[in-house]
Amino acid sequence: MKIAISHSTQENPVAGGGASVPPRWEQDLTEPVADRAADLLRQLGYDARSDWPHTKVGDVITAVNAWRADLVIDIHTDAYQGTSRGTSAFWYPNSSKGEKLARALAVRVGAVSGKLRGVYARADLGILASTDMPAALVELDFHDSLAGAIHIWENRWAFARAVAQAVLDYLGDTRTLPGDAAPAPADPLVAPAPAPAPARAGLVADGVLGPKTYRALQQWLGVPADGIWGPRSKRALQYRLGVKADGIIGPVTVRALQRLVGAPQDGVWGPRTTRSLQGYLNAVLKDGAL
Repeated sequence: MKIAISHSTQENPVAGGGASVPPRWEQDLTEPVADRAADLLRQLGYDARSDWPHTKVGDVITAVNAWRADLVIDIHTDAYQGTSRGTSAFWYPNSSKGEKLARALAVRVGAVSGKLRGVYARADLGILASTDMPAALVELDFHDSLAGAIHIWENRWAFARAVAQAVLDYLGDTRTLPGDAAPAPADPLVAPAPAPAPARAGLVADGVLGPKTYRALQQWLGVPADGIWGPRSKRALQYRLGVKADGIIGPVTVRALQRLVGAPQDGVWGPRTTRSLQGYLNAVLKDGAL
């Protein structure tokens, strides 16, 4: 039994990428899940692969078809306005085997994300339409939501286990997967000696830019946490975001901030952006006098 497990080829930015979670892009967030799921299935004797040329989806399709896989599972994460959560799964219309596989994935993966959004037939997804074998695509959770991105990263091994278990369910294989739900293989995206996870800053995500939020932001930026949002703090924010540090918080700076914290990128710093920022700071800052 040849099982192809592919993952996203897309460089969609991950909320909190490079800060709250190591991966900056969707493809880096989904790769360890695909690799671990394939490894679990290999340990049960399946010929499972995840080492596809993840540059373009067309290259993946060509390689999978050439290998003559029996099944294809494509792993992605979703995005919508930075606020949505949950799992979705897809199959190609009129493919009863694809639908069965998608439903198995939805049940198992949805249990890890905590919310099942739905299972849908889609004729416009290349990995479903152009492969020669039953195929399903699963969206683990939402990468443009900070909470979603953190959840995916912190539970990547549980997501991998869910994908592998869904394959067993589809095949009617009642064996138990090896290992536990949180294996620790070498991970190139994680530093060899990672620091302990920081505690929350204790901000209320109310969308109000008050002194406490400013002090938390200044603490994160490494400038005096006096609660005064002056030129020094603004330039420090721009340096951190990688934009021109002129001390003027305009649309370019705001969009860069929104991209970081997982807010809609409209260039306007309003309550919604502030709420996303407060959630982000809660995730990355240690408790302190704010």
